Amino acid sequence: STTPNVYIEPEVPDPFLIDSHASDEEPEAHAKRKQELSVATPTQSFSQQDLIKNGPPSPTQSEEDAPEIYLPGLVLPTMFLLIPNTDLLTTLLNKYIHLPERRPMRDISGEWQKNNFHTLVLTNSLRALAMMARDRLVTTDPEDLALVSGWYLRLACLSRLRLFNQTSVECSNLFSVLNAVETPEAKSWLFEKLLPFELEVMYAKSWLFEKLLLFELDVVYVRLKYWLRNQTQR
Repeated sequence: STTPNVYIEPEVPDPFLIDSHASDEEPEAHAKRKQELSVATPTQSFSQQDLIKNGPPSPTQSEEDAPEIYLPGLVLPTMFLLIPNTDLLTTLLNKYIHLPERRPMRDISGEWQKNNFHTLVLTNSLRALAMMARDRLVTTDPEDLALVSGWYLRLACLSRLRLFNQTSVECSNLFSVLNAVETPEAKSWLFEKLLPFELEVMYAKSWLFEKLLLFELDVVYVRLKYWLRNQTQR
């Protein structure tokens, strides 16, 4: 009799059996992957100094020492004069170019509401900048000491427009209010920390111009009297 064929299943490897060769390399590979992970995603440690740096800035020494100054005189509309609608170039154009349509287009209205500050500066619109500074100043809170910068813009534009008499008058109005600050500490802080040096130079020039003009008028008056006396003696 023939013996029947018996099917013998092949030996299946144990899935839970760890190879000894792989087990030797696994700790090294695991440590390498851990090192790569730590390099790819570094941990952030926030120190107390970083938290202070990211917080709101602390007030500076000048802000802490700034006294309370109330200057309502700097925002009065009567401190400013009207800017004329004509200039020397307008007179020359009217004199030598009789036909209005042949004259170059010039905006001397001083309208600034349709443009922003940077556009006016780039286009050299001095008249509009001066009027903008005036309109902003009369609506500013008298406690806002930044209005001194508005005064500097106003007077600088007037001087660039060659309106020297108007610049001198408005500059005198400005310093009459600044010199009237009663507290010596507040006045010293105002002139040393806040007032632009260019405004002091402008005020010195206007004061010197007025003094020289009075001196010249006195000289003319003396010479006129001398001339009249010589004429009567003849």
